Amino acid sequence: MPYIKASIKKAKGAAGAARPKNPNLIIIDVEDIENFPGRDGVESIGNLTLKAGAKAMTLYCTPSTIGNPEESGGDPGKEQITDKIGAFCPGIDKVMDAWLQEKYGEDFLIITKVCNGVKQTLLHGQECNPMKLQYTKQDDKDGNGYTLTFTQPQGGKFKPLYYSGTIPEIAVAAVRDEDGSSAGSAGDGIG
Repeated sequence: MPYIKASIKKAKGAAGAARPKNPNLIIIDVEDIENFPGRDGVESIGNLTLKAGAKAMTLYCTPSTIGNPEESGGDPGKEQITDKIGAFCPGIDKVMDAWLQEKYGEDFLIITKVCNGVKQTLLHGQECNPMKLQYTKQDDKDGNGYTLTFTQPQGGKFKPLYYSGTIPEIAVAAVRDEDGSSAGSAGDGIG
């Protein structure tokens, strides 16, 4: 729907309260995209489709750590928006290490879902300005896991899309031993 200028009144209730997130980030390799959805303002038009045989994957993160600290800035006439997603993935094992080794430096789109009573699905990154992964490993007396940050490498003029299309097929979850180590893969993804 195209933008129509209107006054924005105070929202009802505690509009500034935290927006709980679905714990599973949906991660899509940009190289797997067949068609990127169109855009009308901040709303998607059509579906994100993947090439034949390609699948998205889910990545479990601690829900309370998932954030979307989008930033804007820049000199006059060169203002830009940079999309970011931060999250903590608990545990260290071969499955997660193998994924980080294989996919570090690759281009992604990320789908997040907000669970605040209103279904909102956001598509982060763009085909030509995807999300890139940075991580910090924690393995000490306070715990173990990875703090992940997905960031667009350059700013642009677009905010994340409110995605209303179909979610791509998701890869089967990797099989993990009771101690968290990998026992091989039951598919080509990680749950």
